[in-house]
Amino acid sequence: MQKSTPEHQPTFNIKISHIVWEQKEEEVFAEIAKLMGLPFADSKTRNWFSYLSKALGNVISRLTAEEQAEMRQELEHRKKHGNPDHVKRK
Repeated sequence: MQKSTPEHQPTFNIKISHIVWEQKEEEVFAEIAKLMGLPFADSKTRNWFSYLSKALGNVISRLTAEEQAEMRQELEHRKKHGNPDHVKRK
């Protein structure tokens, strides 16, 4: 008799900040520029990455209740089904 084993479900560690970064990148870079005291920031701006966490937190804190609900829904979907193909290709 063969033992029945539970299906292995891969661990997929994703946070709301990943989704905010993906969907609101321009807004996050605007917040990075503000934190750095610059008129503009992008991925070529020196030391931008050290401001990313703070900028993401600030953007997340300003999300409306509706936006937060949408982000949580997307988060739960990705935890179950993984990232969409366009994200996997990046």
